[in-house]
Amino acid sequence: MTGFLLAGVGQRDARGANFLVVDAKTAPEAVAAALSGFLARDDVGLVIINQPVADTVRGTLDAHKAAVPMVLEIPATGAPYDASKDAIMKRVLAMLGDAA
Repeated sequence: MTGFLLAGVGQRDARGANFLVVDAKTAPEAVAAALSGFLARDDVGLVIINQPVADTVRGTLDAHKAAVPMVLEIPATGAPYDASKDAIMKRVLAMLGDAA
């Protein structure tokens, strides 16, 4: 997240911040509330979330079917990436006819 903020991606305005820094003390409810808020904003086109954090809000992610904002799950340091959980990978496999 720090790299994105240094690059100027993060923003705070009257609607609040367009990012959430999650650590071990962040409650899953806070992550779910922030994610729901990001998905409802018309100025957010892409949500980047690492997979371990995404696992804590998997129900919200699985319920999100809109193309925009797109939710991109990225690997986390020290945690293996599981493509079977990634919503984008699930959509790609479904379009290719390889979905289980």
